Amino acid sequence: MRNLSLVFILYVGVSMLWGDMPLQAQDTATKIDRIERQLRAVQRRVFGTNGGNIDAAQQEFGNSTQPVQQNNNTARIVADMSVKISSVEKQLRILTGRLEELEYRQRQLEDALEAVQKDTDLKINDLKQSNLSSGNSVSNTANNRPNNTDRQPANSEPASPKIELPAGDPGVQYDYAFSLIRKNDLDSGLIAMEKFLAANPGDSRSGNAKYWLGRIHFLQKRPGQAAQSFLKLIEEHPNHPRRPDALVDLAETLINLDSATDACNALAEFDRSASGVSSRLRDRAGRVASRANCG
Repeated sequence: MRNLSLVFILYVGVSMLWGDMPLQAQDTATKIDRIERQLRAVQRRVFGTNGGNIDAAQQEFGNSTQPVQQNNNTARIVADMSVKISSVEKQLRILTGRLEELEYRQRQLEDALEAVQKDTDLKINDLKQSNLSSGNSVSNTANNRPNNTDRQPANSEPASPKIELPAGDPGVQYDYAFSLIRKNDLDSGLIAMEKFLAANPGDSRSGNAKYWLGRIHFLQKRPGQAAQSFLKLIEEHPNHPRRPDALVDLAETLINLDSATDACNALAEFDRSASGVSSRLRDRAGRVASRANCG
């Protein structure tokens, strides 16, 4: 009976491990199913076909030397089951390791994509500046020509996009501003979010608006304004779900401002208040801490 209890415990343990594994582990499922059938065979040998009827089991195997053989057979089956369960556990560990490796590679790809996006934004800004300079040169040349007094010099400052929030519900206004950010129209998204905050300072979405303002300033290489936006979220919304992200973003911004000590303080606050955050955010916080040489 003690050996059979051990079999039940091992089988439940394998079942619990299997509940956390991905659907691709079909081979492991087959093995566990085979183990379950063998476990039922053990039950029939030990307790009989009616389940728990020991007297019937003794009659099936005999009343003299059969119990000893039955115990030996049960011990051998338990040993076989232990070996097979150990094999299943090993395969589960291998699958878990592969899953973690895939998650790590996914994080690397996301970081690489973010770096490419930043590089693309810089190149676009450089191209805009180059086109602007070319336009100014052409305009100045035209102004120096005779009989061209009607032409005006080109404006050296690019015109800001004219953004107007839709009238009515603050939720509709926030969704409109955020839709511009999702389209990667960061200049328009920045203006729309600023207008949303000015019009709805006490709205429940104001914390999100401050976070996205900080992200836009960060991506557009304005670390001072980014730090201010992140600090407003951190200080004015202590229970906001975006607060851990803002702390890591603030730390990275402070590194860009040559303030590694303050960056480490922000990461220390992240460690104190970041219960339940994703492993991806924790990994990013670790990388930022390495850059800042936090102890």
